[in-house]
Amino acid sequence: MKLLSIIVSAITEYIETGAKKFEMDTTTHPFTKLPDFPKVVKNSHGFQILESPKGGKKIGLTLAADSFDGVHPKSLIFIQDMLTAFFENHIGIREVLDFPLPKHTVAVGFAMQGFEVGDGTGKFYPSDGNQGFTTYQKISANLQAVYFTSHRNQEISFLSGILYFPALKGRAKCFLNDRAAVHHVIGSREPYPLQDREKSHQKVNHKSYGRFCSIARKRVLVDCSGKYVRHLEYDHFWNTWKRTVCEECLVDSVLYKWEDPLTSQIASRIQQADDTIAVFNRDTGCVLEESPKVKDLKEFLEVNPDVNVAPEAALLAKILLGDGYEGRIGGKINEHPLAEMSSHKDIPTSSTSPSCSTSDNNFSHPLEQNSSSDDEDYSKLETEEDDEFEDATEDFEPSSSGEDSDIVIVN
Repeated sequence: MKLLSIIVSAITEYIETGAKKFEMDTTTHPFTKLPDFPKVVKNSHGFQILESPKGGKKIGLTLAADSFDGVHPKSLIFIQDMLTAFFENHIGIREVLDFPLPKHTVAVGFAMQGFEVGDGTGKFYPSDGNQGFTTYQKISANLQAVYFTSHRNQEISFLSGILYFPALKGRAKCFLNDRAAVHHVIGSREPYPLQDREKSHQKVNHKSYGRFCSIARKRVLVDCSGKYVRHLEYDHFWNTWKRTVCEECLVDSVLYKWEDPLTSQIASRIQQADDTIAVFNRDTGCVLEESPKVKDLKEFLEVNPDVNVAPEAALLAKILLGDGYEGRIGGKINEHPLAEMSSHKDIPTSSTSPSCSTSDNNFSHPLEQNSSSDDEDYSKLETEEDDEFEDATEDFEPSSSGEDSDIVIVN
């Protein structure tokens, strides 16, 4: 009877292994509002955070009953080794990983840079208190990625954490596949807080970065170690990494330009404003009585090449106009135009000359008054990628030549 049970378990594991690899190669699961927990996790008895004073709340364990003995021991060793490698340079976290995980651990969650584990399975929150919502994506039968989307910017979802469900005895394990999947998910993420891709730790040190590709219709890991960028993907059937050419990512690598989220947010608000902005004539130094509306400023300056934005509105103009208008912002304004004009009789005073009303000299845009508080707000998010965290793509970084890799054209 025991022999029959062993045979059945072996057959079941073999069949599930093939099915799992096929699913990982062919299926991109959708994002959901709720996690897809295995039955053993739904019936769990407790949740424990592996917290240290130096490391914070980075790892969470979901536990079954103390008597539960269904988890495969090698599966627990596998995830503990993964965590040890990921937090290799984070002394505080390494301290709590010096001891084996409980044998009745049925789920392990670990947070990414900038996030911490919450009070339950699959819950991760930004360390800076940023508000938003969470979505989940199934990667394999044993893996789920957790994403955070800020209310401030809903265009990008940041990887906040990863959930691993240890394989049960007699079920498919596929450690190599899950390991590669974890590396790919981490490597294809955007850094949090969002930063210039060209200056990111991953791009500078490992010649790769993550982005969403509309052709592939998923997040991709982009390898930029060669002359042209290519997707770096894992073939779960053959257990090997390969590169694929993508037209969209190639064009994006050439046209990419970093745009500060705060600047673009303020500029968007300004564009919708109906207020005016002070301008003056460079030749006479006179502030014009009729000021253009904020949303029409760029067009106004192009039509009137002898006009500049008043110095007191310089910050607002820089945010609104961007690069290329440095010479059209600021300058010397005539503080006493009437007195100066009376002392120079040769200066024309016709109605066609620019008016020198100084009533607009104290012009201050309402959005500009709030810019300092916006800067203080965002400064909390402007942190560089923490080098204490081991970049997960390092373990599988391919050779830069890529001559032995498969080349596939993605249409």
